[in-house]
Amino acid sequence: MTRGNAVKIMGIIGVAGMLALTGCKGATAPGTSQAPVQEKVQTNVQDSGSGETNAGEDTRAAGGDVYTIKLASPTYSGEAVHEGIEKFKELAESYSDGRIVIEHYDSAQLGSDRDTTEQVQQGVLEASCCSSSNFVSFVPAFDALELPYVTSRDKMDAFNSSLDDGELGEFFGEQLKQVGFQPIMYNMFGYRIFCTNEKAPMNGIDSFKGIKLRTTESQAEMATVEALGASAMPLAWADTITAIEQNTVNGWATTDSYAKNCGAYEIIQNAIDTEHNLTLHLVVMNKAYYDSLPADIQEIIMRAGKEAMDFERDYEKETSKKDRQFMMDKGVHYYLLSNEERQQLMDITRPTWDKLMDSDVKKKALEMIQKTQQ
Repeated sequence: MTRGNAVKIMGIIGVAGMLALTGCKGATAPGTSQAPVQEKVQTNVQDSGSGETNAGEDTRAAGGDVYTIKLASPTYSGEAVHEGIEKFKELAESYSDGRIVIEHYDSAQLGSDRDTTEQVQQGVLEASCCSSSNFVSFVPAFDALELPYVTSRDKMDAFNSSLDDGELGEFFGEQLKQVGFQPIMYNMFGYRIFCTNEKAPMNGIDSFKGIKLRTTESQAEMATVEALGASAMPLAWADTITAIEQNTVNGWATTDSYAKNCGAYEIIQNAIDTEHNLTLHLVVMNKAYYDSLPADIQEIIMRAGKEAMDFERDYEKETSKKDRQFMMDKGVHYYLLSNEERQQLMDITRPTWDKLMDSDVKKKALEMIQKTQQ
């Protein structure tokens, strides 16, 4: 592999580790002059009279205190979720006339999305972006969304409508609040495909047999991989690229855009367009911190989140096909499933539904998701 980008990932891992070891105090991530994460988010308010943030930047605002929100994400510049978060930052700061300052620590600078979301829950960090796959550790109901082929692209308008203004959003919102999170954005990470290294060529659905695939902690994702005949190996994203290089695992499920923008095309040679499940990337805030904010600041945050979320979803639609073509131009071989093969995959993986929907809350989530697909 050419480490030009270092897959844009590995150069960040050491920083994340140092921040974790030092409690994120007294260290500054590369590429940013922002101050480190504070020990408790409640302290992250500056008196506008001083006109300075923790980083020493002048953010004086006429309307009152300045609220600095540190937001950690695993995203990379150019992908839809990243651009959606940047739009959220832009809008929130603009609508508040500088009373809100959002410091976006992208590329997993502060750790994995699972770890930074735990920090949000604990009140160490104000906000984070986390995949629905990893959010199952906090809200098990998200496992229903991870089921193979539970949603389809041609029914996304109905799904989004229920998520934004209907019973699905109300349900997930309540689940999130019960464990200490305020939902801000439900970003469209996209439909996932499998990407593999040269040791695991993809020439059809039988190609899964005997290979090793990295997964998140999602039980649904692990069960899907095993139903295909592969071995599921749960790994943190920070360890994934090295594992693929060393052939500890052969690949993982991701989107065309993420593979492109994180630079993974340098180490993968194959892809198969299973599009077996939709993954969301949620932006959440510590609920106690959110509740402590003035009502007008809360309103601005939610308004900016909604508008940025709409922007992100349009961006994902526009860029997914372009990013696949980019991958092909870089030499990644794509195996495109026939309709018959796709139906075979649906039949093979369908038994995981009954196996995994083992609680009332998961069953309720599945029922509401299925309503949007009718």
